[in-house]
Amino acid sequence: MRREVVVSYSKNDLLDLHRKEPCVLESLTSHPSKRVREHVARLINILTLDYSGRSYLLGSDKLVVILIDILKQEEGDTSIRKNCLGALQKLSLRRRPQLLMIEQDMIKWITLTLKKEKDTLSEYSYEYATALFMNLSLRSFGKKKCEELELEVLKVLNDLLEHENMQVRSFVNGTLYSLLSKSVFKEHAKVFGI
Repeated sequence: MRREVVVSYSKNDLLDLHRKEPCVLESLTSHPSKRVREHVARLINILTLDYSGRSYLLGSDKLVVILIDILKQEEGDTSIRKNCLGALQKLSLRRRPQLLMIEQDMIKWITLTLKKEKDTLSEYSYEYATALFMNLSLRSFGKKKCEELELEVLKVLNDLLEHENMQVRSFVNGTLYSLLSKSVFKEHAKVFGI
């Protein structure tokens, strides 16, 4: 039943993603009501659970850019930010959105958020942020972006190596495994005892 609903949304372009002019999604995500913005973010996150939903949402680069903008503007670990983060992580399984997220400095945003908000982030945000970080670090372009924040990235990852959440530790180890393939990271990792 859920698949039928998602396919119906896609066929009828529920969020107007394929129009040239401002789409319904843009007006809903910038709506003055926080409740409206929250429900839209939740809907998008739910749509990303299904292959058809992801395909529909990625029919245009608009959505990824909108979600990144919301993430960067949202203060604190709110429901809106969590849903945008969850959606971006699921969308990051495909090449084009990965590259777009890297271009839009998501690696820097994740690094700074994990550093500055380490005491206030929910488990959900920790899991999805570290999973997204790992997905982005697998690309050559992602590794290059990590080099720009090299010591900061290694410090944040080192601090998370003993995180209580097993999923977070797995994603951190995956990210480190990817980054340590670069000699620059190997040298600095020795400083942290990684």
